[in-house]
Amino acid sequence: MTTADYLSKRYPTTCPHCGKEIYATRNLGMLAGWFDTGLGTCPSCDMSCELEYDREKDILTAIDGERSKKINSLKTDRIKNNEIN
Repeated sequence: MTTADYLSKRYPTTCPHCGKEIYATRNLGMLAGWFDTGLGTCPSCDMSCELEYDREKDILTAIDGERSKKINSLKTDRIKNNEIN
């Protein structure tokens, strides 16, 4: 597999908030082997989710973890206060 193949590989997963299928790619830290987690945003519901990479199975899974819960609560508060659309 070439470097370009690793960079362009898309992993199907399901958004933990809206249940729609989304596609994610590994970040540079995951590709380098430094990290197995990252953050992403669902294009359907615009909610943040954490991405976990399983090296043995070569899958990327979206979850609603602690970091994404904090980000989503801040985003919700800003929307309620009319700070963002």
